Amino acid sequence: MAERSAHNRSVIGSTPIGPILFFMAENRILIFKIKKLLDSKINAEYLKKVRVFIPSDKKIVGVRVPDIRLLVNEFQSKNKLTLEECLNLIDSIVKEQVREELLFGFFLLAKYKKQIKEDIIGKVDGWINYIENWETCDQLATVINFLFAQNTKLLKILDKWSKSENFWRRRFVLAVCSTLNHKGNSSIHNDDSIVDEVLKICQNLITDSEEMVEKALHWAIRETSKKDPEKVLQFLLKNKNKMKPRIVKESAKKLPEKMKAIL
Repeated sequence: MAERSAHNRSVIGSTPIGPILFFMAENRILIFKIKKLLDSKINAEYLKKVRVFIPSDKKIVGVRVPDIRLLVNEFQSKNKLTLEECLNLIDSIVKEQVREELLFGFFLLAKYKKQIKEDIIGKVDGWINYIENWETCDQLATVINFLFAQNTKLLKILDKWSKSENFWRRRFVLAVCSTLNHKGNSSIHNDDSIVDEVLKICQNLITDSEEMVEKALHWAIRETSKKDPEKVLQFLLKNKNKMKPRIVKESAKKLPEKMKAIL
């Protein structure tokens, strides 16, 4: 990164500029490189399809997810960013609000998993303000969900975000919750308290009327039922009169048949 930075300073000019302006200029160069990489993989037929299953008011250029992952590998092998540089880059990427660029940024961030610490959550909070489709929302949740599994005290943040006016932030909360009881995460903690915390958060959202939140709600409850079906059954029995029948049905899909019969 040092050689590239020195080169970019000469491109920007010899006049000293502040660190913030330098990072902005540096990020513009990196984003230009990312756009060129993505442009090389645009698929017109895929663009037609992706616009159907990922409704968005923002730009979609039409690059498949496997191709984006390969491009991230190519980009990182040539640029060798530090975690700090990656975070600064994503700060700029999210403001572009381009589906493929957002995914590129989040896939890139995933490569730094061993370095990511809890202080990234402030960054994530800001990035969510620029998210406006379920795919980028859920991908970001997938990248950083392990932080909440490692330190369940952080679930208080999810509880707070579940009451946000921004429904994508509420969706993000449930996307994280849906993964907390997966094998890779549940093995981090030795008790079942995380099930209680997840259901407490879900309780906040059982009457949410936003479609994207509703879908994530039954997803989170269904995934939690794999860890503790009895607690999920009791949760559904307690709340089924407040929840839409479709959400109850979808939430119960992974329960044993004898439990479904009770509902």
